[in-house]
Amino acid sequence: MIVVHTINDEGTGIIVAFNHKEVEYVDAIKHISESRIEVIAAMRYELCMANNPDFTKTILSHYFLEQAKKDWKRQFKEIRATKIPENFIALFGSSTKAEQEKLLRDQCLNHNQFWELFFASSDCGYTFSNYKAEKLPENINK
Repeated sequence: MIVVHTINDEGTGIIVAFNHKEVEYVDAIKHISESRIEVIAAMRYELCMANNPDFTKTILSHYFLEQAKKDWKRQFKEIRATKIPENFIALFGSSTKAEQEKLLRDQCLNHNQFWELFFASSDCGYTFSNYKAEKLPENINK
C-alpha cells in the first residue's frame, strides 16, 4: 500500500489517500483483511501526527499495527455475523443475466451486508483481482 499526502485546495489541510497494489486471483478475505489492517494503522498514525506530532514520533509503529489488528478483528466478526438478503446469495447460483437482473430488482445492501456478500463470494470459491488504469479525458490539455 502506498500512502499519498496531498494539500487540499484551500491549503488548510492534508488529504491522505491509500493506493493499493494490483493483485490477481487472490483470496479476497485474506487480501481485504491485510489491506484494512494497513489502512486502519496508517489512519491512526496520520491522525496522531496531525494532533500531536512530537508524541506520535515516540510511539513505536507496531503499536499502530497491533491496535489496527484488534479493530479489524472486531469489525470482521461483526461483518461475518451480518445477514445478507437471500436474493444476493442466489446470485452465486444464477446462470443468466436476466435471472441476475430479476434477483437484484429493488434490492439494496448496507455497508456490512456489502462486505459480507464480498466475503461470502470468497467462501464460494471466487477470487479477487484489483487492477489500475488511468484514462484522462481527451480534451484535458485544451
